[in-house]
Amino acid sequence: MTQRSKVKLINVELSEPNVLLLDYAEFCWNDGPWEEKEEILRIDNIMRGRLGIPLKLEAYRQPYSSLPESRKPRGTLKLLFAFDSEVDISNPRLALEKAKDVQIILDGLIVPSAVESWRVDEELHTVKLPSISSGSHKIELTYAYGLMTNLERIYILGDFASTSAAPNPLRTVYLRRLTAPY
Repeated sequence: MTQRSKVKLINVELSEPNVLLLDYAEFCWNDGPWEEKEEILRIDNIMRGRLGIPLKLEAYRQPYSSLPESRKPRGTLKLLFAFDSEVDISNPRLALEKAKDVQIILDGLIVPSAVESWRVDEELHTVKLPSISSGSHKIELTYAYGLMTNLERIYILGDFASTSAAPNPLRTVYLRRLTAPY
């Protein structure tokens, strides 16, 4: 017979920041109307289809071997990610690819795209965000979009727990106090 002991967790100390995945966004092309929330990789395929740009999953030549004219951005794509926080988060970071090429706005305030470091691989840059208060928040990213653009999921890093309202595919994600059990 297995014996069980009751253990009370008093404190949690992270060895690295926790991660909130943001992979669904509304999107807007060239200041047109905002379109429904969609998964980020699908948005990339939707936009590539509309612009006649090869899809990433297709077998096509490397973009760098394309004529310089075809590599120029075709317009501006905005992505709008939303999340809720039950707690105040100090010193959060945003992890995204090619941060220096993206305009970042958190709750209407421009965030400098100064790369601090990287996360997991050297192409996933981290950028310092202002503190996040409890409540609803929006991160807007603006890209000069074209053949050379790679849309990817983004991540908020910090000392928090995160969850989503799954299994809804257009889920709401939120941050909460870091306590046990998760």
